[in-house]
Amino acid sequence: MGNIFKMKIKRTGDLIGEIQNLRSKGIVVYGASLNPYAEKIPVDFHKIEFAPKSAILLGNEARGPFTEVLGACD
Repeated sequence: MGNIFKMKIKRTGDLIGEIQNLRSKGIVVYGASLNPYAEKIPVDFHKIEFAPKSAILLGNEARGPFTEVLGACD
C-alpha cells in the first residue's frame, strides 16, 4: 500500500494519442483487460518481464479499456 504515491499517473482526453506519444518515446505500453475476447494474446501480468521503460493502461472495473484503445497498446 502507498505505492500509488510513487507512481506517475497520467489522465488524458486523447488516450490513443497519448499511447502513440509514449510509444514514440520508446515506452512499451501494456493494456490490461478482463475481456476474454480481447484481440491480443492473453498474458499473465505476474509472469511478464516488463521493459525498463513501460506503462500500464488500466480501464474501469466493469468495462475496461475500449477495444480500439487496447489495439493501440503493444
